[in-house]
Amino acid sequence: MESEENEEDLRDIRGISRAEDKNICDILSLYDEGRFITMPTHIRCATHTLNLISSADFNRALRTDFSEELKTIYSNMETKCSSIWNIQNRSSQKADVIKTKMGKYFKTPGMTRWNSLYDSFQDMNLGLKKKFNEFKVMCETIKVDAFSEEEIAFLANLCDIFRPIAFAIDILQGEENIFIGSLIPVLCKVKDKFAKLQRNHTGICLELTTFFNNSLDKRFSDVMNNFDFLMAAAVHPQFKVDPK
Repeated sequence: MESEENEEDLRDIRGISRAEDKNICDILSLYDEGRFITMPTHIRCATHTLNLISSADFNRALRTDFSEELKTIYSNMETKCSSIWNIQNRSSQKADVIKTKMGKYFKTPGMTRWNSLYDSFQDMNLGLKKKFNEFKVMCETIKVDAFSEEEIAFLANLCDIFRPIAFAIDILQGEENIFIGSLIPVLCKVKDKFAKLQRNHTGICLELTTFFNNSLDKRFSDVMNNFDFLMAAAVHPQFKVDPK
């Protein structure tokens, strides 16, 4: 019975769309009666939004908002990393030098996934930590400027600051056990991590953590105050609601 009524509604709507002499009021009357077909509410992709924060927003801040000290050290560190990645990709002979000295090839960033940039920075950071002497010899052999102590420390801190965003992207773009009710708890976890980083960092690293925290607030303010998202999180069996 219900399917017959739905088919009748569709015939009515199609009939109105084909008829040239129907008034717009006739179409609106169907909407008022609850018989007009509408699309569900559009929900912006949270993973895409996080990618925008870490790429578009971050790059814009590098050009306009960050201090000169932060711009300079990031530029110098990123240039040296990019030089190693480019040499590894373009010269098989020098790529063999990298593998011989470091025991493996470095991960290199892709064009479409920001997480690949984080993974590449983290791989470079681990190489510096575990095989510093070999890394230094490698740079001399492939003719890349060595990293300064300040740049090495900054790279390590940068990876710590990038990690909460990468963590959230990995979870939210998963194909299993991820629901709309997971979004707010994941965002709250990320904000907790940034709050801890803000307490532990000073100077340019504090500047970075403050930027990411503020960008999260700006990009996800509608989500954090949306009843549907809040209710979805509250009824999700994986999370708990504080009775207070």
